[in-house]
Parts: sequence; structure tokens; C-alpha cells
Amino acid sequence: MGQLITKPYRDHYGPYHPSLGIHLLKMGQALLNLKRFQEARKYLTEAKSVLEVTHGPQHSLLKSTSVQKLLCRFR
Repeated sequence: MGQLITKPYRDHYGPYHPSLGIHLLKMGQALLNLKRFQEARKYLTEAKSVLEVTHGPQHSLLKSTSVQKLLCRFR
């Protein structure tokens, strides 16, 4: 379901919008919980890129949330 929403998010908000970044983060977390690791990595990597632009790389959202921790699982 969430994957169907991603395209409208992109179309409406553009490539770098906080709402898109949060959506991608939530999708990545959901896919991780479903053990769909390749898809999760794609969403989390893009979420990180978007959130670094919209919030800045030092923002607590990127540091305190699981974005970094989740991406570390793939290293």
C-alpha cells in the first residue's frame, strides 16, 4: 500500500520535501519489519538523502532515529 503512495508524494511534493523524506523512512522501517531487506535499503537510503537536504545532516531526526542504525545493518 505504501509503495502506491510514494509516486503521488513525489509528484505532489517534489524530490526534496520533508513529507517525502518521512514517508520514505516509514516505508523503509515497515519493509525491514517484513524482512524485505533489499527494498528497505532502497527506501532508507533515499530517505537519508532527502532528510539531509530538508533537515540538514546534523538534525536530530537523522542522528537519533533509526536511519543511521537501520542503514548500518546493510554494511
